[in-house]
Amino acid sequence: SKEIYESEILSLFSGKKRLNENYLIEPSSFPSENKKAHQLKLTPREEGEYTYILLEIDEKTWLIRRAIFFDWAGNKNEFKFSQIKTNVRLSKKVFELKVPADVEIIEDESDKKSECP
Repeated sequence: SKEIYESEILSLFSGKKRLNENYLIEPSSFPSENKKAHQLKLTPREEGEYTYILLEIDEKTWLIRRAIFFDWAGNKNEFKFSQIKTNVRLSKKVFELKVPADVEIIEDESDKKSECP
């Protein structure tokens, strides 16, 4: 499904998945504009929405510069990353939630620990 596919992509980019545990990783060579990059092919160890991923990693920073996802139907989704900034300080305001007065907030009770009598 689209949600599973998107969560797989986010897990890869956020570092939530350990690459060596979830993928067979091998050097690869594919057409690129960036000559100073490492290229890898990641094949999922478990069958899923995509058959493999090609990654282009910057030689100096070790940041992903390009990721190409190939699904079982032969479709391709390509992501290019540029002007990446790391360790940027964010204002506390970025994380402030401003809820309109006419919105009802429903809390997820499953996250709260139950009290034993």
